[in-house]
Amino acid sequence: MGKKDTVTFEEFKEEIELTDKQYGQEEDLYFLVNKIIRSTLPDNMTVRDVHILQKPPESKEFQGREHFIAYGQAPDFVILDKEFKQSEKNQSSLVYGCVEIKQFKKSDDFDTIKDKIIELKKKEKKSKNKESVLESIEEKKKKVNNEKGEENKEKQNNEDNKPVKKYIMTIGEETETISNKVSELIRECIFFKKVLFTNLKQWYFLEYKGKVEKKEENVEKYTISMSKIKIKKLYNYSVYDSEKQGKVRFAKFLAELDDINWK
Repeated sequence: MGKKDTVTFEEFKEEIELTDKQYGQEEDLYFLVNKIIRSTLPDNMTVRDVHILQKPPESKEFQGREHFIAYGQAPDFVILDKEFKQSEKNQSSLVYGCVEIKQFKKSDDFDTIKDKIIELKKKEKKSKNKESVLESIEEKKKKVNNEKGEENKEKQNNEDNKPVKKYIMTIGEETETISNKVSELIRECIFFKKVLFTNLKQWYFLEYKGKVEKKEENVEKYTISMSKIKIKKLYNYSVYDSEKQGKVRFAKFLAELDDINWK
């Protein structure tokens, strides 16, 4: 397996410090995350940034991009075979997984997403039917007092009338609203089957080995098995590590990434 521009622990540590000090938004993490993943992929695979893709275009020139949309949601990166062509359909066998990135300045947000999925897994395990239903619903937006003047009232009224999409999860007889970010990661997991979830400081590998049942074509409603989502912690950066400890732990992390069977 050929290695490409392997990231050193010193580079990784410096980039975390600079990102934290200078910008720290999600897109600021993309370069280093991309480089780390790219250096551990087999020679026949590549990683592509698709985070601004909203929906598959109608043009036949881009019809292969349908494989990047996880039930209405594009991830940040996709892991592809180098033989994949965006101009061709029916290439799901050449799409191996995806990457979802969150900014580490909102570490509570990252942990909340991961912990909620673990909680839903436990709920399903305790339920009798051992399956969950993920469904999108639309609700009217709550009206906000308009203090912007007469010229903006019509625009504000139009915005007020737009429905807001929300996601609910039903496990057994219990239904609850889940955040869009939690739903986003679940949808990516059940669609791509293999997901790297990271905020650069923390890395998790999620793998879905269950089925997805969608009974109605135009209804966003999926019967899945939350218990079939496997979550593995790969790495957690610590400022308390000595230089030696940091290097050892980072090398072990890269080795674990290298060992992921994307096929």
